[in-house]
Amino acid sequence: MLSFRRKSKDARYVHVRFAWQAGEFKHLLQITDFVPKTVLGRDMRISGNKIVKLLEDPSLLSLADCIRLAELTEVPLYELIAVGVDDIGS
Repeated sequence: MLSFRRKSKDARYVHVRFAWQAGEFKHLLQITDFVPKTVLGRDMRISGNKIVKLLEDPSLLSLADCIRLAELTEVPLYELIAVGVDDIGS
């Protein structure tokens, strides 16, 4: 099974989950409103600049990237992918 678990993660990911549950997310790039791109990039093992490009154009995200992002934010994978697909369509 693919897993990227770390001992601890940045506490700001909790804010992402709460905002997601409140329906405040329309685009994946909004994650960087809560978690700095440098932290997100480090946790996903991707450079900060590349993570922004991936979130701006989710068609470039791999399934492993989506799984990791879902694990970090504790957002259900299918919901995260649905927003990514909407981003691609717009």
